[in-house]
Amino acid sequence: MSADDRQRATDQRHLRAWSGARRRRSRQHAGSSNGHPVASDAAEEWESQERWLVPEAAVDTVGDPIPSRPPRSTRRRRRTEWWLLLPLTLALFVIFQVALAQRSSQDTGASLEASLGPGQPTAIPTVPPLPTPSISYSANRLARVAGGSLGAAPIGVIPGAPALDAQAAILVDIGTRDVLYAKNHHTARAMASTIKIVTAIVALEHAPLNTIIEVGSEAAGMEPNRMGLQVGERLTLEELLYGLMLDSGNDAAEAIARGVFGDRARFIRLMNDLASELGLQNTHFVNPSGLDDVAQYASAYDLAVLATYALQNPIFREVVGTRRKVITASSEPGREHGWFGPTNLNRLLGTYAGAFGVKPGWTGDAGYTLVAGAERGGRSLLAVVLGSRGHFTDAGRLLDYGFVTPAG
Repeated sequence: MSADDRQRATDQRHLRAWSGARRRRSRQHAGSSNGHPVASDAAEEWESQERWLVPEAAVDTVGDPIPSRPPRSTRRRRRTEWWLLLPLTLALFVIFQVALAQRSSQDTGASLEASLGPGQPTAIPTVPPLPTPSISYSANRLARVAGGSLGAAPIGVIPGAPALDAQAAILVDIGTRDVLYAKNHHTARAMASTIKIVTAIVALEHAPLNTIIEVGSEAAGMEPNRMGLQVGERLTLEELLYGLMLDSGNDAAEAIARGVFGDRARFIRLMNDLASELGLQNTHFVNPSGLDDVAQYASAYDLAVLATYALQNPIFREVVGTRRKVITASSEPGREHGWFGPTNLNRLLGTYAGAFGVKPGWTGDAGYTLVAGAERGGRSLLAVVLGSRGHFTDAGRLLDYGFVTPAG
């Protein structure tokens, strides 16, 4: 045996002795630690290191020296591969949640059925509905106003009917809904300030009378008919209604339309909704004052229906029947405004027996217009004239004719 072989054999004996000593130490550590069992992972680690230190591995074929430390144990390599189980874990979690939800649903249904008693349908929980507006249009408006049930207009020449200058007109018995006179009554025309009847009733149906409305620059700058509002003044809706219906204030109309909701477009939309709900087919609104606009129009018939409806409101009827209203100046915080004295432009009030309103108007496109009501002997009549050069005269003649015409 050569010297190299003898040295190699000596090295192998030393290696076996070192390996045996480590094996004995590993078994001792695995057996106990201060009288308590030790996890088997320690023994496994020592055994894995021992397997790596076999004599054949002590020197490779090219004669490299033995490494200074053994490789990391297989236990640690297995621990780093935990993420491979993640998909399976997630799948099991989802299955568990689905099963739990189904069980919860079954339990809820069983409890509801038990509370309702046998034979009762199972209640289905629902989201609480949104609260309804405190003020809204009545669902039976058509039934109350009978807007679409005005009687048929007389056909042909009406004996004793007055000659009128108006381009369109209608006379209605409010109590019976009979049409006593009609002239181009379904023709759509510019209506001027008679539109303020609709502005007033929409405001009354959607806001309390004590609603405070601040006048903005858009309202204060309205012309030509003005209540006299100034920017920053704060008035109640009730005060503005007198300026609207007596003075025919376009500034009051704009202040109301902008102030009731803070949204002028919404207010105009509600005006059109009212006309639609009443079944009116020849009416459309684009502003609250009646200023000329090709997209704004109404027929005499439709105005009669609108006025008949509005007059059912006692506050509206009181306002339009007032000849003059004094609104004293106020310095109360939040209600600062000047003095106003609206005077009704309806000249039939105080000059025609039984007259109770409603609204005159004029624009370049509409000419003179008037919706006028009067009551005599328990009978109420409503006259509408459009496109007239003598609207008060025409309305007076129609009312005279109506009161001498037997009802029915």
